[in-house]
Amino acid sequence: MSEELGDYIFFLNPEISFKEGEKAHFYCSCCGKSLEFEYDENLVKIFKVDENGEEHTVIFSAIFGEKLSYKISEERKLSFGEHAMKYMDPEWFLKL
Repeated sequence: MSEELGDYIFFLNPEISFKEGEKAHFYCSCCGKSLEFEYDENLVKIFKVDENGEEHTVIFSAIFGEKLSYKISEERKLSFGEHAMKYMDPEWFLKL
């Protein structure tokens, strides 16, 4: 996966395949905990520190073929990708 939000190009191990619409499962490589977003099981939540040392919450789809990601910080909430509006639920989005 690309670190650039909005860039949905990725490379898979040739032994792994996904079908359009299939859900992938993401886990922390250090502790093994699921990275599933607590408000929607089809989304993944991670934390990222940018080049300025600012921490952001990044949420992206676990569904193969869905192009969406959100970058959330105290100052602003940004959305990327053609499917971003699908998950724009104010109930969770505004709480972050």
